[in-house]
Amino acid sequence: VAHYVNLDGRTAAAPPGGVPTLAIWGEGDPARAIVGATNVHLSDQSHTQTVSSAESFTEVFRFLRGRAPHTTRIVPQLFGTALVSGRAVLFPSNVGVTGATLEVYPVSPLTGGRLSHRPAHRLSLGGDGSFGPLPVLATARYEFAIVRPGAATHHFYFQPFLRSDSFVRLATSVPGEGLSALVDTSDRHTALTIQRQKEWWGDQGDAGDRLWINGRDVLNAANTPRAKRTIGIFAFDDGSDGVTDLTAPLPEFFSQTFITGMDVFIPATPAHLGLVRITVGQRGGGHEVINVPNWKSSTDRVTVTVDDF
Repeated sequence: VAHYVNLDGRTAAAPPGGVPTLAIWGEGDPARAIVGATNVHLSDQSHTQTVSSAESFTEVFRFLRGRAPHTTRIVPQLFGTALVSGRAVLFPSNVGVTGATLEVYPVSPLTGGRLSHRPAHRLSLGGDGSFGPLPVLATARYEFAIVRPGAATHHFYFQPFLRSDSFVRLATSVPGEGLSALVDTSDRHTALTIQRQKEWWGDQGDAGDRLWINGRDVLNAANTPRAKRTIGIFAFDDGSDGVTDLTAPLPEFFSQTFITGMDVFIPATPAHLGLVRITVGQRGGGHEVINVPNWKSSTDRVTVTVDDF
């Protein structure tokens, strides 16, 4: 190891391993430091946000390359195809998914529906769950579906990749185990997991985030306080009673690090034209709209990954 970057981690009395060290710190105690390292404090950024923010990228690039980057913008790869690869893993152990098939479909940005009945890519998952690299259009939208015998099909939706990406992570679970076993299911509602690698702030007013599911604002001070550091949201009809109740988070989910749960009735019927409309108001400005099919939770699960920029 020639250089080391510590991202909002532990303090130390000396650089780990004695190598040149950059320590980037987010919100919290401004006295945190690694003695002898280059210490940078981004006091307005949350813990996970410091991992991939443009400001962190600038500091890391300068530290490793000895100069500032030419740009911190993710420049879309407009010509040719991008290559994506990664792993399908079981949460939270990160053991690879085996005995499953991964199907990749191009989807409509208007509905999230598949543009073809035949997947653009189909491959078997085994070993550590690795897949790819798979060629995709960088500015298009895709669905990745993990299909397993005797288990709900798990659909993953992404915003356009923009460029080649070798860190795509599809986190699913063993059927009937873990948090997925706590998700109530039925033919009447859709079960969503919405994740963003930047904490959701539901108690910061105009300085926070907004998240609408089918037009309903679901973030609040109870389910996504800044101090909770939520990056993963489970939203489903708790009790399958057709009623939304956002007065308190679902305790089994809220007790988990970085995770919250919400009782949100998301109809899995044609009443919403066969889609779920997810609108994100990013703190700092900007809105994103992601539409996905309203799959029945009795047979399908849905994970939506929202960009953190």
